[in-house]
Amino acid sequence: MPKYIAAVSGGPDSMALLHMYRKQIIAVCHVNYQKRENANRDMLIVEQFCQQENIPIEKLIVTTEKYTYYYQKYKNFQNIARKIRYDFFIENATKYQVNTVLMGHNKDDCLETAIFQIKRKSKSLYLGIESKGKYQNLNIYRPLLNKWKNELLVYCEMNHIPYGIDETNTSDIYERNRIRKALARLSLSEKENEWKRIQKFNKEHKTAFLEVRKKYTIWELHSFNIDFYHSLPNWMHEQIIYLFLTKNNINKISSNKIKLIDQFLSSNKSKTELRLGHNNLLLKIDKILILKR
Repeated sequence: MPKYIAAVSGGPDSMALLHMYRKQIIAVCHVNYQKRENANRDMLIVEQFCQQENIPIEKLIVTTEKYTYYYQKYKNFQNIARKIRYDFFIENATKYQVNTVLMGHNKDDCLETAIFQIKRKSKSLYLGIESKGKYQNLNIYRPLLNKWKNELLVYCEMNHIPYGIDETNTSDIYERNRIRKALARLSLSEKENEWKRIQKFNKEHKTAFLEVRKKYTIWELHSFNIDFYHSLPNWMHEQIIYLFLTKNNINKISSNKIKLIDQFLSSNKSKTELRLGHNNLLLKIDKILILKR
């Protein structure tokens, strides 16, 4: 039976995940960003459940000093939060000698991401969230992508599993939250229709998506050599750039931004740098593409 660490926030999705896989989880990772009114309540929920089930818990309470360190590189809070928690997962995967972290993303999360990508007119050949992924050398497994959020809420209620609700999910500060609220107004059948539409798109583009991902891996192994980039078919260029940006946590990926980068890579002029927003700089040095924060 495989063993995992698990990312558990204290919300219904991650608490359902923890309950379902409690016999295979050898440690729980909880990150308290200290940015929400009920953050300590959620931490206590996770602590008490882990104590009850005799599962070790690793807690990261994010200090102002840690925020400052990451802010110098990433600026955007969501990027900072993601980087902090994934680095924490890697640290604990090493500590407990496992190579996979479980995460509680569900069908609603996947649909939200797909609609977010469509609204941003992204060039991705895959919409939504994949059930398996990778962050550096850490495998990421999301086994609940076949469950709607409401199903997980019902599961928690039926099994008397405590959970907390993130009050920031109702805020309109982030576009993803606005999408979430719009989806909440749909009936289950309407959401299922949206889900089928996304799955149809992914099925139609699967072969091309896998080929792009394969070529991106090779490009990465070539240290993002610009000559290798030019050896790829023209149709693949925008897809490769999209992957490069997403894997480097670049925000607001638009068609115009991707075209600008393609022109930058294709230009024979002496221009050797391209600024992406106020905190990211692309450099061409000895025919190598370098991202500088």
